Amino acid sequence: MLGALAYIFHPSWLAWASLPLPSAARWTGTVLAAVGLAFATWTLRHLGRNITDTVVPRKNAVLVTSGPYRLVRHPLYTFGTVAGLALGLVAANWFFWAPLLLLWPVLAFRTRKEEAMLLERFGDGYRQYMQRTGKFLPKIR
Repeated sequence: MLGALAYIFHPSWLAWASLPLPSAARWTGTVLAAVGLAFATWTLRHLGRNITDTVVPRKNAVLVTSGPYRLVRHPLYTFGTVAGLALGLVAANWFFWAPLLLLWPVLAFRTRKEEAMLLERFGDGYRQYMQRTGKFLPKIR
């Protein structure tokens, strides 16, 4: 986030990581960001009061399998990745992609814990949901 603020207020500070991208690539990033923002909004609307900042589901949580959860089990993590990719394209700067390399191992660890908790909470219902739904990308049947 500090890198994004630095880029907004003084782009030359990150000039060392700039990429010679064509304007079409930068516009693609803009479209990706807009689609990702809409996707995140859609996700939050379907998640409702189930959202938590930990891997522990709320006591009154329900299993959400509608909306974006019909496609993937962790749409907010997918959105975060798309947002990072989009930012790097719009800014034409690889610096914004570097955190993604650090973030993915953290997400892999977090989703293992999160899914263990969801299996404990929702049992076979979540197990069946896992079988038909991709973790970060839709399953191709």
